[in-house]
Amino acid sequence: MGMPKCGSSTLFEFFDCIGFASTHWDLNTNDFEGMCMRDAVNAGLPPLATCAKQVDALMQFDVELPFGHKFPKFKSNSHRNECFFPQLSLLDELHEEAPNATFVLNFRPINDWIHSIVGWSDMMHRFRDCDLPNLPRGQPTNLTDKDGVRETMALFFCSHVLHLRTFVESHPSHALIELDLYDTEVSSLVMSALFPSPPGKLSSSECWKHKNKSKPPKKKV
Repeated sequence: MGMPKCGSSTLFEFFDCIGFASTHWDLNTNDFEGMCMRDAVNAGLPPLATCAKQVDALMQFDVELPFGHKFPKFKSNSHRNECFFPQLSLLDELHEEAPNATFVLNFRPINDWIHSIVGWSDMMHRFRDCDLPNLPRGQPTNLTDKDGVRETMALFFCSHVLHLRTFVESHPSHALIELDLYDTEVSSLVMSALFPSPPGKLSSSECWKHKNKSKPPKKKV
């Protein structure tokens, strides 16, 4: 339920390793689940049953492909706006359909997260060109202004965390698991206790690894 570049690949590898039917953005799926969910809800259909019927765990089901961007694997159309974060916009619908779903929220130091999205291909440009809750189109206004980017994206990230915590507090049938991506030992213990692996699979502790790492930001001298 977190942001891209905040450990979703690590979660995917973990759940896939212990035998859960898992998806991650373009992995183990033939379409962007986030876009499917948006259109399903607009059509009055349940998002999970319509778009992820056979899936146990969904990671990074958000899509940030604004008008002018496309993703060849799914024949994404550059003349169509494909920006949607179910974890921002569909909490009520997800709750109605799966009131006991477990939400996992990964954390990493905010400056590391911002460094990662800035350095990951054109992701920061795509964020700016999307129109998302608490991140309107055109924000951050100047991508060369590092302080401005940091302030805007930190507020966006924190607003989501507060919104999700408030939602779970008012819908206590959900469990919210918050993990420190960098604290492998504690995160491994937590996930192993909550999601033990079945016989014949690697142990849950062996399945927890930090995947898809970005290079650390250069330190100022």
